[in-house]
Amino acid sequence: MKHTLLATLLLLLACFKGQAQVEFVAEQNGTITVSTVGAAKKIDNAISEAEKYVFYHVFYRGIPGSTLKKGLMDITESEAEVNYKDYFDNFYRSRYQTFITTTRQNGGVEKGKKRKKIISFNVTVNVDALRRDLEDNQVIRKFGY
Repeated sequence: MKHTLLATLLLLLACFKGQAQVEFVAEQNGTITVSTVGAAKKIDNAISEAEKYVFYHVFYRGIPGSTLKKGLMDITESEAEVNYKDYFDNFYRSRYQTFITTTRQNGGVEKGKKRKKIISFNVTVNVDALRRDLEDNQVIRKFGY
């Protein structure tokens, strides 16, 4: 379990290689909605993978076309795993869902390799609440400090 976060991120990258990763849809009242794809044998796992992948972009890559052009964190994924291991282990185990306001499926289910289901979703994340949580847990600094 030592490298759970890194393994999850690498798995997500492998699943989405060559596909549209995260596409900006809308932004309002401290939330951001993006379109992304989940791929897994079970639909619930595809939803979870798609949601976690959105957070990966919010934390480290940013969302092109939105006001969140850079990720919330100014360190690499591997540095975050080491420096804030407890926070991210807990976050990806269960807490990430508290920052998602909606997840809606776009279109039907496509068949992928090895019996995987490929599903497109619109995921809305409360970025303001996520930023406050990261600040409160001293993962990122407050703006202006």
